[in-house]
Amino acid sequence: MTGNTGNARNVIFSETFEKESLRNWTNNLDWKHKGKNVTKPGKEICCDHSVQLDDSVAREGRYAARFTLRKDDPLASNSKRAELRLGAVPTKSEYWYGFSIYLPPGYVKDPSFDIVTQWNARPDFKLGEKWRSPQLALMTANGEWHVHRRWDHREVTKNNKPAGRETINLGTYQTGGWTDWVFRVKWSYEADGLVEVWKNGKLVVRKTGPNTYNDEVGPFQKFGVYKTHWKNHPEKSKANVRVLYFDSIRMGDASASYTDVAP
Repeated sequence: MTGNTGNARNVIFSETFEKESLRNWTNNLDWKHKGKNVTKPGKEICCDHSVQLDDSVAREGRYAARFTLRKDDPLASNSKRAELRLGAVPTKSEYWYGFSIYLPPGYVKDPSFDIVTQWNARPDFKLGEKWRSPQLALMTANGEWHVHRRWDHREVTKNNKPAGRETINLGTYQTGGWTDWVFRVKWSYEADGLVEVWKNGKLVVRKTGPNTYNDEVGPFQKFGVYKTHWKNHPEKSKANVRVLYFDSIRMGDASASYTDVAP
């Protein structure tokens, strides 16, 4: 992976948006397997307003990334989204992920969920698989944070119906301030998997067991706003625009620690 590598030895990607550009993020997908990078950091956006640097709020330094998704935006990657994407990792691997999210005062409650961070994976198309919902996602809905998990030990997940799924309510979200997140994941579709989540320095989720799909190419993380209801069921949403900010994005390998990636 490329990026602004942090000082921590085990941080393999770091982005604080202080270079005053988004040049670390291309629009290219690269699904070459067996190579070191099966994807490259990229964008999944429709428009110039989808993601921009902003100096009005920042978690560290001067700039943050502002994501804007409008209900009438054209589709990006076949859905309503404004996201930046990191590269994929092996299915059997361990990584640490840190980032901070700012929800502005205008981020109104909406019964329709927003995925603000997700880990998805390329289906095994040669086996007949199609794209599925993410195996791990941080969402907002009805004024609350939620972590949604999905997993499947089978080689093929049919009709987007995995062997298991779970949604965890993490309580009311606060607007007008930054919320810091750290995820530690031992990716596995078997019993040796692990998901740990810290919110503002407090461990709020710890789940052992399977946590991903049985895929040849492993999960990749995306940041921003993904609102599938605006494509398929717009009547479920009361909102017409979503704006939020990201900063202090870091990713560490299995040798990293909470301190290495925490905002």
